Amino acid sequence: QKAAHEEVVPLPETIAYGMPIEWNERVENAVIYFQTVARKAFQNYVKRSGKYKELMQRIIKEKGLPEDIVWLCLVESGFNTKAYSWARALGPWQFISATGKRYGLKRCWWYDERRDFVKSTYAACDYLKFLYDMFNSWPLALAGYNGGEKNIERAINKHQTKDFWKLKLKKQTMDYVPLFMAATIISRDPERYGFDVEYDEPLEFDEVAINQPLDLKEVAKTLGTTPDVMSELNPELLRGVTPPNVRRYNLRIPKGSADLFTQAFEKADTKASGLFVEHEVSKGQTLSYLSQKYGVPVSAIQEVNGLNNAHRLSVGQV
Repeated sequence: QKAAHEEVVPLPETIAYGMPIEWNERVENAVIYFQTVARKAFQNYVKRSGKYKELMQRIIKEKGLPEDIVWLCLVESGFNTKAYSWARALGPWQFISATGKRYGLKRCWWYDERRDFVKSTYAACDYLKFLYDMFNSWPLALAGYNGGEKNIERAINKHQTKDFWKLKLKKQTMDYVPLFMAATIISRDPERYGFDVEYDEPLEFDEVAINQPLDLKEVAKTLGTTPDVMSELNPELLRGVTPPNVRRYNLRIPKGSADLFTQAFEKADTKASGLFVEHEVSKGQTLSYLSQKYGVPVSAIQEVNGLNNAHRLSVGQV
């Protein structure tokens, strides 16, 4: 419903979109929704887009997809790398575990690459390209991203049409494509739709390759920054430490601090040693016992000690 005071501006003909953006009643209602009910959230999402938009669009362009795809990230998570949904989807592009794994996003006790704003963007591009190649239609590809390609295929067969606007799908998926189009329309020209946006500064960083676990608090202190900045640059790290047993891990640090980092950490012993404790095994103790005692998964204990599922602990083992 249009609010009495709300005047919707028609789709401007002066903007050239990189993909089909339609203007119909459902898209118009989505625009009104962003202008009214979700106004404050939308304003914050567009503001936050400044951190990631340019970086993500470079990846999207590299993968040969329309750059306006970036606004799908606004609909999915509001450009929030740590967003977690009721459906257990995680990260800026909201991958569930199975789909993330399918597109190369790794996860364990230490990290979850679904939260990595670079790796998850590559994965999202690969998934969207797969969906577009399947349906040869961006509205259907987007619907598949939200509702699953199998469900869209079934709906196409049932209704005998490939016109997204004529399909009957779950309400969330039927609303999803209009919301994406509305987000794209407004984000490309926010002032025209009543939004005064001051964008966040783009994230800038250097990358350093490390071969030992480092505590992000120690890194932040040494580089004169904060743990929050380190966490924002490395949102995939779940424990505030780079993963052990990874021979080469690329850590993001504030731009211009690579030399300082190298001087401080190149010859140092592990700075994350304080995050680990040594336990001497007593009679009858198992990995399950240690898991409960220290509140960490069995898999994490196995990983840091190089143990497999068949390994049995022995008395005196550290």
